Amino acid sequence: MILKKIIRVLVITLLSSLAACNSSSEMTSKHEQEMNESDYIISVVAGDPSENLINSNTKFFSQYSSGASVGFIRPNLNVNEESKLRLNLKDRYDHTVLVFNNLENLVFVSDANYLKQGITDIGFDISNIKSKKLNEKNNYLAYEGIVKQLNKNGWKVFYFESEPRVFGKQSFEANNKIPNYQGSLDGFYLDSEEKWEKYSSALKRQPLRFYKNNVILTINFRESIDEVKIHLDFITFFSHYFYQYDVKIRDKDWKVLLSKDLNKWESERQRTEVKMEKLGYDIKKEYHNPNVWDFLK
Repeated sequence: MILKKIIRVLVITLLSSLAACNSSSEMTSKHEQEMNESDYIISVVAGDPSENLINSNTKFFSQYSSGASVGFIRPNLNVNEESKLRLNLKDRYDHTVLVFNNLENLVFVSDANYLKQGITDIGFDISNIKSKKLNEKNNYLAYEGIVKQLNKNGWKVFYFESEPRVFGKQSFEANNKIPNYQGSLDGFYLDSEEKWEKYSSALKRQPLRFYKNNVILTINFRESIDEVKIHLDFITFFSHYFYQYDVKIRDKDWKVLLSKDLNKWESERQRTEVKMEKLGYDIKKEYHNPNVWDFLK
């Protein structure tokens, strides 16, 4: 009888201990998960040296994390881990200005031949869009989330120097009606589901571009059989202009050529705008491209 009581007490004690261990284990596991999620953050400043990116985010990078070219830097993560990442884009004052989640194919570019230019390109897909059609609500909401950040942080629409300064609704109408129209789209115009549903088909043909300070953002919509992804490319003004020229003349003459091209593009814009005005389109003459020389080292 006494032996049975002793066994019962031991069993109860053992079960209590196991329960406590399980509870502790669950709390530890949950805490570790929270820590892991909070640790999946990469911060970067476009134009900063690649060493800053690597040294500030050592858990994701090493000096050997390059891709096929020495200029490509990718995080040392598998696909599932990469999707947990949060990318913080910062300005030169260390202020976070844009935040992105649910990333795929994240890559940073720093040309080994022009290291003083730092990180010149940042590209990635936003992967939480699962739909075959561009005009469905979830696609608009994903786009809306991006544009709200851009608006809040003072980004502006970027038009190439040769393109007519047609903004708002007319930029989409011109793209739809004029054959071989060479002009950008005003991405800030798509600020409602109704506008999105009517005009977002143009995004299959034409990306959207924005800029702030020394960085240009290009937004592309990539549609495959079973999903749609938003692809974002942040590039510095140096990268945008410099790589337009052949490698044989870059180091010697590219700024001279760029100066001539800027004048040529301006003339092309003026001629096109005269034609657009005759067709009844409004020209936003107060829009001026940023002075590229302010951003070219």
